[in-house]
Amino acid sequence: MIVISNPVPIPKEIAIINELFKQGMDIFHIRKPAYSTQQLQSFIAAINPDYHPKLVLHQYYDLAAIYNIRRIHSTYKNSQAFKKYADNIQKREEWVFSIATHSITEFNNLEDNFEYAFLSPIYESVSKPGYKPKGSMIESLTQRTNFNTDLIALGGISSSNYIETLDLDFDDIAVLGAIWNTDNPVNEFKHLLSKKR
Repeated sequence: MIVISNPVPIPKEIAIINELFKQGMDIFHIRKPAYSTQQLQSFIAAINPDYHPKLVLHQYYDLAAIYNIRRIHSTYKNSQAFKKYADNIQKREEWVFSIATHSITEFNNLEDNFEYAFLSPIYESVSKPGYKPKGSMIESLTQRTNFNTDLIALGGISSSNYIETLDLDFDDIAVLGAIWNTDNPVNEFKHLLSKKR
C-alpha cells in the first residue's frame, strides 16, 4: 500500500509520517503543489532520514540528490519533460520512476521506464468531493495490455472497498483521503494494512 501526502499542511504531520513508517508504510509520495523549494526542503529534512529512501518526489526533483531520494513521480501530461529529466540522471538503474494516469489507454501507452503507475480515480474521490471516474475504470481493466508497469489503484479507496479493490487486476493500492480525512491517520493506516493479504 502506497500513501500520498495531504496536499496541504496538517497539524503534527511530520510526527504522523514518521509513525506511519514505523507502522510499516513502504512508500510515501510527497505531493505538496503549493510548496516552494524551501518549504519542501524543510518538510523533507524534518522526516527521519532513515525513511528518505522510501520517499517519492512529485516536484523539485533536484532535492533528491540532497536527501538520498531515488524515487520521482510524473504526471502523464508532463511525461515528455519528465523523460528528458530522467534521461540525464546518472546511475539510472538506482532510480524508481512512477507516473499518474487517468485512463487505461494512457496506462497502456506508457514506456517501460516507469516501475508503476497510478490509475485514478477508481471510485469517487475521498479527498476531492465530486471527482469521479469517467465511465467504469474497473471495467476498463479488461483492456490492459501493459504488463511491464505495475498498475496501482487510486481514488476513493477506503476500508469499505479495500478488499474488493485488491481482488481486481491491480498490482497494489494507493491512498490519500482514506488516511488524511480521518481523526487518527495512523490508526486508519493500521486498519487498512490489516486487511491486506
